[in-house]
Amino acid sequence: IEMVALLAVLLPCAVQAAPSSSLRFSARHRSPFSTPSRSVHANALPYGAAVQGIGPALEMAYRKGDTAAIQLLEAAKGGSDGDSRFGGVNAAFSRIQEASSGPAGAVAQAAAAAGPTFSHCQSSFFDLNKLTPKGPRKGADTGSPHDASRPLVKLGSTSAGGWWCAEGGWPSPNPRPTTEVFYVFSGHGCLTDADGTRHFMGPGDTVVLPKGWHGRWDVLEDIHKVWFITDHPDTDKNRNPRAFVAPYRSFAPQYLAPQADAAGSPSAAAQTVHDNGYMKVGVSTINPGSFVVSNRATTECFHVLEGLFFLTNADGSARRCAAGDTVCLPKNWSGNWDVIEPVRKIWVDVRQ
Repeated sequence: IEMVALLAVLLPCAVQAAPSSSLRFSARHRSPFSTPSRSVHANALPYGAAVQGIGPALEMAYRKGDTAAIQLLEAAKGGSDGDSRFGGVNAAFSRIQEASSGPAGAVAQAAAAAGPTFSHCQSSFFDLNKLTPKGPRKGADTGSPHDASRPLVKLGSTSAGGWWCAEGGWPSPNPRPTTEVFYVFSGHGCLTDADGTRHFMGPGDTVVLPKGWHGRWDVLEDIHKVWFITDHPDTDKNRNPRAFVAPYRSFAPQYLAPQADAAGSPSAAAQTVHDNGYMKVGVSTINPGSFVVSNRATTECFHVLEGLFFLTNADGSARRCAAGDTVCLPKNWSGNWDVIEPVRKIWVDVRQ
C-alpha cells in the first residue's frame, strides 16, 4: 500500500517534467536555420538588418530618428540568441509577422525579380596579404619591380580591383587597349608620356591613363592602389593620349560646382576631370539625406574618400559604407541611399 501511494505521488511530477525537459533539449539542438520562417521574418526587419546585422541597422535608425524602426530593432535585439543576423526574431515575432505582409515583406518575397545588386568591399579587401602575386614585371630596366592584384567585380565593359607594385621602372611601349582610372592608397611614382612629359603621383591622387596611352612607368616607392578599367570604342582623344593626375587638394569644396549627383541625390557638388564621350571620371560630395534611385542608366564605380551612408538594394539587402570602401552600381540598379554623414567620392561613370 505504501508503494502504491508513493507511485501515485511521483508519476504526476514525472509527467509534468517530461515536456519541459524535452523542449529544452530540442531548443539546444535545433539548428538556427532549420525553420524557414525565421529567415523570412528576419528579412522583414528594417534597414537591411537581416543582412548586415541588428547593430548597424540600429545605428542607422537612431541617426535618422526613426522611432518605429528603433522599437522594432530593439525588441529583436533584446531577444537575440547569439546570431546577429537572425537572433531576436522570436522576441518580436508578432510585430515582425505583421511587417512581413507589408512593403518590406513584399520586397523580400520578390527578391529574385528585384533587379541587379551593387558590389561592395571594405579597404581590407585589398590588403597586401590578400592580393595574388603576379611575379616580376617584364621588361623592367630599373630596380626589381614585382606586383600583385585582386579583382573585385566585372560589370559589362567595366571592372574594378586592387594592385600593388614594388619599386622599379619599365617601358610601356604598347598603346593601352582600355582606359584605367586609379586612386593611390600609398606610395609614389611617375608616369611618362611618349613625348617625355612626366606626371608624378602620390597618396590621395586620382590618375587617368586613357585608351591609347603609352610611355613609361616608374615606381619610386611601393605603390598600392584601387583601379577601375573600362573597355570602350576609340575616341578623338585617343590620338594624342596623355596621363592625367588629379591631386587630392584639387577636390577641395571651392573647386566643386553645385549640381545634382549622377545618381540623382537632392544636394551635391561635383567636378568632372575626364570625359571621353563613353565614360566620365570625377569627384562629388553628397549631403546627409535620403533618396531613391530607379533603373540607373549607367554603371558607376566609386571609392569613398569621406563620409558614412547606407545603400539598400531593391530586394531589401543593405550595406553600411564608409571612407575606404569601394562600391560598384550596375546599370539598371534600383535602390535607396541614406546618407548619414557628408560623403565625398571618386567615381567612374560608364555609358554602356
